[in-house]
Amino acid sequence: MKIVSIYLVLVTSILCSSVAAIDLSKGTMVAGGSLTFPFEWRPSLQSSLSIHAQPQLGVFVSDEWLLLAGVQLKTPLWESRLPLGERFRWGVNLGVLRYWDVEWAAKPFVGVMVDYEMKGIDFTTIEVGLLVPAGIAVPVSESVALEFGVVASVHFIGQPKIIESVRLDPGYLGVKVFF
Repeated sequence: MKIVSIYLVLVTSILCSSVAAIDLSKGTMVAGGSLTFPFEWRPSLQSSLSIHAQPQLGVFVSDEWLLLAGVQLKTPLWESRLPLGERFRWGVNLGVLRYWDVEWAAKPFVGVMVDYEMKGIDFTTIEVGLLVPAGIAVPVSESVALEFGVVASVHFIGQPKIIESVRLDPGYLGVKVFF
């Protein structure tokens, strides 16, 4: 509860003090990354709490529409029933985010992304996922924004009929540089 309170105080103070405006127009390039702390449930009764680091690059293909690609690195903080050698995963993702250029400083966003991840270089462990990120981008200058939000995702293994995992990332923290 204490962490949630600190998070809310931080977000509120940034929202109230930020007066900068970021450029959401066509052609604007974006570089940045995010950290998430997802809780994951698997049908095989495994659950885990992980940390994901995700460097990203993107370009606004239209006003307020960002095409984004990234690399995902994942390692669990806690995982039930998984041997130590199988814990690290990596992947790539591609998606579209829609930002709204509203009157207040923080810009809400929502998107759809597809990702591909696996353990090490083991092609038998491939998962394909559908992700839905949502949150707010809070400008700290004319070219830098902090992002806060959540990401919900469903991952499939082998074929779309077999759900491998359902994941909720309640702690999405990101930074993006607009140029």
